[in-house]
Amino acid sequence: MMRDGMMTGLVTRMDIDKQAYRPAEVYLNGEYWGILNIREKVNEHFIASNHDFDPDDIDLLEGNGWAIHGSSDHYFTMLNFINSNNMQLDQNLNVVKSMMQTDNYIKYQISQIYFDNRDWPGNNIKFWRSRSGNGRWRWIMYDTDFGFGIWDPYKYTYNTLAFALEPNGPGWPNPPWSTFLLRKLIENNQFKIDFINYFADHLNTTFHPGKVKKHIEDFKSNIESEMRDHLNLWGGNYNNWENEIQVMINFGTNRVNYVRSHIRDQFNLDGTYLLNLAVNPANSGKVKVNFIIPEIYPWSGTYFDRVPIQLIPEPQPGFRFTGWSGNANSNSDPLIMDVSTNQQITANFEPDGSGLQYIVINEINYNSSNDFDTGDWIEIYNGDDSDRDITDWIFKDSDDDHQFIFPSNTTISAGGYLVVCRDVNAFSLLNPSVTDYLGDFNFGLSTSGEYIRLYDDTQQLIDSVFYGSSSPWPPEPNGTGPSLELINPALDNTIPETWYASNTHGTPGAINESWSPLSIQEPETHHYNDINLKIYPNPFNTFTTIEIDLEQQEDVRITIHDVTGRLISILFEGVLIQGTHDWQWMATGSDGNKIAPGVYLIKVETKNNSLTNRIIYHN
Repeated sequence: MMRDGMMTGLVTRMDIDKQAYRPAEVYLNGEYWGILNIREKVNEHFIASNHDFDPDDIDLLEGNGWAIHGSSDHYFTMLNFINSNNMQLDQNLNVVKSMMQTDNYIKYQISQIYFDNRDWPGNNIKFWRSRSGNGRWRWIMYDTDFGFGIWDPYKYTYNTLAFALEPNGPGWPNPPWSTFLLRKLIENNQFKIDFINYFADHLNTTFHPGKVKKHIEDFKSNIESEMRDHLNLWGGNYNNWENEIQVMINFGTNRVNYVRSHIRDQFNLDGTYLLNLAVNPANSGKVKVNFIIPEIYPWSGTYFDRVPIQLIPEPQPGFRFTGWSGNANSNSDPLIMDVSTNQQITANFEPDGSGLQYIVINEINYNSSNDFDTGDWIEIYNGDDSDRDITDWIFKDSDDDHQFIFPSNTTISAGGYLVVCRDVNAFSLLNPSVTDYLGDFNFGLSTSGEYIRLYDDTQQLIDSVFYGSSSPWPPEPNGTGPSLELINPALDNTIPETWYASNTHGTPGAINESWSPLSIQEPETHHYNDINLKIYPNPFNTFTTIEIDLEQQEDVRITIHDVTGRLISILFEGVLIQGTHDWQWMATGSDGNKIAPGVYLIKVETKNNSLTNRIIYHN
């Protein structure tokens, strides 16, 4: 009841067209019919509604170029060009790129290969283009449920990459026509490098075992309370259902290492290395690695020997890039790396004098309670020591068509707040003491999570938050009265643990109720054999930084326990290269919920050693 929705849900942020998924309890004339999954129908209207095209101006094909809607002429023209020309030449690849979105195609291919979906590629294929302008072909992800070990719990070992490149496969599931396009494009060296690096990027992120496990568990928790009734109605065993869930979790846990091995074998690569990235100072910027931008630093990823990767510094507003340090002492932007040894790279930034880093989204009210309905609003804070003119700045949600443009002569004073309201009348009626507000914006903020953004008058992204309404985000702001407020404006507001639920109905135009100063003190240092551990501050009341210095590459596990030894949270588990690494712990458990003040134990383990130390958390 969730396998296909779970798999396609994994690639939500990969720019792949897929069906929406929502399970529903169904009653017909009061009679229970169990769970049915509400899905979009994949046709020209599906494409038109998701891409804002005229449905009559779309070519939609399936299988070996069979037209469902429109014409296949353009597609076969492209295939004929590929078949008749040397695809090793970049100029020929560029012609193909003008006819199909090769980046979309790569992401579609690596997803199906990772899933081990073998009711594909000779089946369940749909792709489309708009006939307007220079419309290029894109692929649609659907009907993936042959994947994730459905027929064999150990199929995470299967080499689906070789399967997808098989030149002489049977009529089903991978006949030659179905593997032709990937086989021909992979002849081009740049396409091959992009293919390998896209795969490496997403094995490090989208398909990371921990992320996949949580994703599966979230899908399970969404329907498990209903599954017993559903199975009682239609037949089946609840324990068997749970076993199938575990099969998928095991697949996600083990699949990445096998896929990396398949990539090495297919392309005759020597091995892999570990890339460790840090940002200095914290929250001053990010680093784009090939095609992804990691959110939290330090960050580690596995890449393939002698396959060039590209690092691009991405300064946060108010900062500028000053150079790389560590294994790369360079100012290159981008930095191209062609290596086969573990790398420790730091991107260094400095303030650019604009003060934009001090403008932050500081409070969000996305679902008022019925007894105190102010309408949706956000609060912007200016932490700079100078007033800021924000005339013609733009506030948006996740839809680019939803925007509120700040009127002329709009200013946020130094250390001041500005509230942006959906309904000024409703807001001012219930918050009469607040004077710095404006509105109305003509769109609502989602109760299930939303991407909200603030741009300046040059279209530069100043701040953004992708908030959620359930763990690890505080759930109370979703209709029970509190707002969602930042603990301290100096913290990274992209991290759920930096947000609390307010005690009342929020503090628009004023300091947040959950505000807590950032303590500064000398690090508390501990040393044992090959582990150097620093903890600061300790005691703490907002967050503490845990820093370790390794004399060599190690398998490391960092955990938080209560005084009885019960596991509270896993901060890190994996391989770290030689050097310094740090994490922030905000007194939350593995479920993302805040824990009670008290004494806790931090445990750092390597292959040969273990170090435990006390941490004190207080209000």
